Amino acid sequence: MPITSPVATMDLAQQLLSELRRRGVTTIFGVPGRESAFLLFNEVPGLRHITARTEFTAGMMACHLGRLTRVPQVAFCTMGPGATNMVTPVATAMLNRSPMILISAQLESDDRLYNITHQCVDQRTLFESVTKWSHELSHPESLRWDLARAFAVAQAEPPGPVHLSIPVDFLKAQVSGDYDIDSTIPAAASAPTTVDAHALRLVRSVLEVAERPICIFGDEITRAGCNATARGFVEAWALPTLTAASIKGLLPDDHPLALGSVSPYMEGILGEPVLDRIFGPADVVVCVGVQYVDDILPRMWTRGQDKEVVVLSGTPLSDERDRFDATVESVGPLDQQLMILSDATQRASALRGRNYQWLRDVYRRREARHSAQKGLDPVAAVGVLNRHIACGAALVVDIGFFRHHAILFAKPARAGRLFTETALSSFGSGLGAALATKLEEPESDVFLLAGDGGFHSTSADLSTAVRYGLSVVVIVLNSCSYELIGRYQERGGKGINRDVVTLASVDFVRLAQANGWAGVRVNDPEEMAEALDMRDRSRPFLVEADCCYDDGDYFAEAY
Repeated sequence: MPITSPVATMDLAQQLLSELRRRGVTTIFGVPGRESAFLLFNEVPGLRHITARTEFTAGMMACHLGRLTRVPQVAFCTMGPGATNMVTPVATAMLNRSPMILISAQLESDDRLYNITHQCVDQRTLFESVTKWSHELSHPESLRWDLARAFAVAQAEPPGPVHLSIPVDFLKAQVSGDYDIDSTIPAAASAPTTVDAHALRLVRSVLEVAERPICIFGDEITRAGCNATARGFVEAWALPTLTAASIKGLLPDDHPLALGSVSPYMEGILGEPVLDRIFGPADVVVCVGVQYVDDILPRMWTRGQDKEVVVLSGTPLSDERDRFDATVESVGPLDQQLMILSDATQRASALRGRNYQWLRDVYRRREARHSAQKGLDPVAAVGVLNRHIACGAALVVDIGFFRHHAILFAKPARAGRLFTETALSSFGSGLGAALATKLEEPESDVFLLAGDGGFHSTSADLSTAVRYGLSVVVIVLNSCSYELIGRYQERGGKGINRDVVTLASVDFVRLAQANGWAGVRVNDPEEMAEALDMRDRSRPFLVEADCCYDDGDYFAEAY
């Protein structure tokens, strides 16, 4: 159905929205400002504006939805603090390879005196270091061309955010409308189309002589849409497999080749030197679609004997090349590379003799431990949530020490059902991600596991969930402190300065109820399970519990 009728001219505000709509955009996330004198976001049918309480949450929703859908999502902000507040979501999109489009209003074109005029900062320069392209409109007539470039750049592999700044007086300018502005422009990612046959022969030659290879899958697997091919590859070569947290579930938890995910803090949480036992004996490490921000670090896998490192990716390594120290790097469409390499069944029987039952036993021993204190241990909380995500629910995990327990112990039904921000790791990013997930999947159960510090930093957007009917479930593990930071202090040998890390007590149940949520406080896993089963699924729901880490958990990093 046509969006508009062809006209000789239109104002730039209408052209902006029409150009977004013809590119498949249906939702714009943001907080409005004084550009509203010229832009109401209702000028074009088929577009809706989701108004958050903070630019941070609006930006995080756009960022996360871009990761989920792998197509560009749009956030809009006003000038001055609206733009500066968007820097963190945009940086998050850059590190997470999310095709996010940020459009910001700027002061009038005749009053742009950077760092002098009220609310005037050099937005182009501000966003330049955290985007693939940052640009300020120089003339109203250039918008259609600048938007075309913005979408092309955002989708080109590796995808990422772009920023477009528009002087507010341009929005009322009349621009040419005598072109087919009703025609649809489908999303089109730009990626390598051919494989490197020579590199793949080298990869095969390394795998054929490997005695104790191990495979690591990164987030690029999901972006490339090759989950099934990836599983076929590791089964063909019988490769014990670790995954980034975001694609945990690529192999079922009980699959003989599934080793789960790893965390830089896992040895302290599990109480055993498991990284040495996993990676120490390996002679070959195969990194498939692994990004440095997947938090599976080279210094984890380089333990023990010398290893050959094979890298398969859709884009070449760049500044991190020396960290990977790859023996062979093969660049090309991941799906094609893995299909070609999967013709390797002659190796499977020889490699299946390795046994990782010891690792599963380590996990079971930790699951059986319980804190001597009253409250909820993160492992126990994740155990309750596993009953739901095993059935296909999505679990978003915010930032804190508990996040690493979730990475290790969550058992999603499939890849893409566990989300945690391993890149920029911004406090409070989980709420926006959970809301975006529910927006994209209204029929799915969406859970957010958060700490009190991160959650309260964005709790203003509790009302956003109610306003837009996003009935997410939030579990707040309340320790009244920045728990992870306290452990960093303690590691330094000077003790803990509790004046710095201790937080005031907040009644999150009452806070949720004041914003239209249902809420309940629980004291143990049984009460948590009952509360989740008995909740009113038509409303957002919050569960609060005192967070008590197990006495056996200690702080150890693999950085």
